Amino acid sequence: EFRRVLFRSKASYGSDLFAYVSMDGALTRSTEPNDPNAELAVGLRDAYMAFELSPMASIRLGRFKAPYDLGDLESTGSRVFIDSPVESRGVVATQGIQVEGMSVDRQLGLMIHSDRLGLTKDGFDLGYALAITNGKTGDRVLNDNDHFAGFARLMFHFGDLLTLNGGGFIDTRTTGQLPNLLNDQVIGVEGSLIFKIENLRVEGQFLFQRTTPETAQTAAYNAIGWHAGWSYRIWGFEPAYRFAYYEPNDLVEQDVVMEHTLALSYFFEKFPLRLSVNGTFASEQRKVDNNRLAFLGQFSF
Repeated sequence: EFRRVLFRSKASYGSDLFAYVSMDGALTRSTEPNDPNAELAVGLRDAYMAFELSPMASIRLGRFKAPYDLGDLESTGSRVFIDSPVESRGVVATQGIQVEGMSVDRQLGLMIHSDRLGLTKDGFDLGYALAITNGKTGDRVLNDNDHFAGFARLMFHFGDLLTLNGGGFIDTRTTGQLPNLLNDQVIGVEGSLIFKIENLRVEGQFLFQRTTPETAQTAAYNAIGWHAGWSYRIWGFEPAYRFAYYEPNDLVEQDVVMEHTLALSYFFEKFPLRLSVNGTFASEQRKVDNNRLAFLGQFSF
């Protein structure tokens, strides 16, 4: 897999005020579902200003990752696996029957947050994030409606050993074409953890989302997904394993996707270069063959 960021820039004024912009030069865009012939495009990723009020509060204004979903919040460069877990990304057109994941991705809005409050130096600590955004609108220039989305996230840190996360959001999403617009209320909940000891890293996440159609007045449905995995780095190598489960709609039969992913990465000692191979064994109730290999060469500079 080849990924590139064409432009990434950070400008600062003093030590408390800065602006950050990044653009992606390998976005895939398609207008029809299950279309494998998507076009590559250049698109905006992040564009925000931030002000550090204190170690306990930082304000971010613009386009940024909403504080939800551990699988999506992890940066692409530091991710153990090539792809985020299936409950976050869903199933893309080239990997089976296309299904949207539960990731909320980047949004426009205002966030106040702190990863660590600094309660203790090496012991228990807290982090938090509160955000008001325009909701999940993808790359639209304008919002899909006049409703805001609200996010809340709380992090419990136990030194560098363990981090527990709990978060949630509420959003009203509008689909369809004028004049036939449909509103859905979506509520999401996240529970996740990261455990590190020496060179061993263990990660787990559970996502739950409930969608209630407001305009169509049809039955509400739930989406459930989770993953668990580990990795261990030794002699420059990093073997890893992850199991992921995703049911996008509990009212639909035979839509569950399960994935076993084996990964092996090698980090060069003298160069900022990483080579990875991932083998994924997918099991779908719809009997679609999604077994695949993915390769990644990553050079950081």
